[in-house]
Amino acid sequence: MRHAITITAIVLAIATAALIACTAAMPTPTPAVDTPSSTVAPTATVISTVTAVARSSSLVDERFPQWSPEGTKIVFISDSEGTDHLFVMNPDGSGRIRISPDDDTAVAIEQQWSPDGTMLVFTSDADGTRDVYVVNADGTGLTQITDNTGDGAAWWPTWSPDGTKLAFHQLAATSASKDIAWVMNRDGSDLTQISSTKGHAQFPQWSPDGTKLAFISDQDGTRDIYTVKPDGSELSQLTHSEERDQAWELQWSPDGSQIACVFGSHSSRDVYVMNADGSSFTRVFNTGDRASPALGTWSPDGSALTFSAGDYRHNAVYVVQSDGSGLVEVLHPGIDHVAANPYWSPDGTRIAFVSDIDGNDDIYIVNPDGSELTQLTNTQWHESVGVWDMAWSPDGTQIAYTVGPHGARRIYVISADGVATARATRAPAP
Repeated sequence: MRHAITITAIVLAIATAALIACTAAMPTPTPAVDTPSSTVAPTATVISTVTAVARSSSLVDERFPQWSPEGTKIVFISDSEGTDHLFVMNPDGSGRIRISPDDDTAVAIEQQWSPDGTMLVFTSDADGTRDVYVVNADGTGLTQITDNTGDGAAWWPTWSPDGTKLAFHQLAATSASKDIAWVMNRDGSDLTQISSTKGHAQFPQWSPDGTKLAFISDQDGTRDIYTVKPDGSELSQLTHSEERDQAWELQWSPDGSQIACVFGSHSSRDVYVMNADGSSFTRVFNTGDRASPALGTWSPDGSALTFSAGDYRHNAVYVVQSDGSGLVEVLHPGIDHVAANPYWSPDGTRIAFVSDIDGNDDIYIVNPDGSELTQLTNTQWHESVGVWDMAWSPDGTQIAYTVGPHGARRIYVISADGVATARATRAPAP
């Protein structure tokens, strides 16, 4: 894969992924429909094609689309007004508004919709240090709800399931630069520390019912998974690692009864599933001679999860049942090709992921059993250009994604059946 795809969101684990810049100045694509490619892999069916046209001379980079919970809006990052700012638009690209602070030198990132779709939370350095902000979906009511000083910086705020609270982690100026996890009301009141100052605690994640948060911390010397109540009580260490065997990612199951995690050393990690109290810690994927895995998402019913495993030369997408049975390699593109970042569709019937098996990074859809592999996009220009990130619409009928060279990416929305593609963001007139 010519560049590593991430997903925002979160991250998980999150979050976490770094995109390798594609520096060639290449055309921005516009879509065409139902044009088959003669170069596609024999096992894939092309049902939508993107072709290239000359782009504006104005270099604008737009990426990381996220659908609102009801599917009527998309929030994304754009540097069209200087540095990275947040905008909301309709899925067809109309109704575009800026929602981040009116400061062309500041950066706004790490956006997330509230569960009811009426508000967004994000971080920005508009006040000089990185703080948490909330804003209404129409751009009104912009409010800074943390006030960091010195080397303090807030990162990755997330909504509680009922939308009344926010969790985040903060590089604290007063605790030897340790990352501390916090919970507060959505107006910034009742700020509560939920992790120890002994180590780094990052990326707190709410349980689906909102009664607990899970995070990874090295407060006991190595990276382990902890849970805690939102008021900071009942801190519990779920895993007990050794120096070379640590936690790297975690993800709650949809019903909150289990936690999937990546556990192991820097060079060799496996996928595990445990009960929410830390019991029944079970390895469901043994990496063996393959490089470290990365979690995708749980199936909506919580019976299985998807992930990728491999290295920069060969990376495959897998599905496994939560008890470790039924491992399926839904695509192994072979040496010098990569498949990564699998996302389950909202109805649980399909999995979307990105692969460069056809030369460029494109979106593929497959059934969880590995059948009916379909190539959804087919980028037709320089090999360094392709799909960077994507997100299913809440009803599963569309996928928003980013495509184009680094520094001049655009956001598209494609029907999940490949019938129609439309560019949602455009460069300003030169």
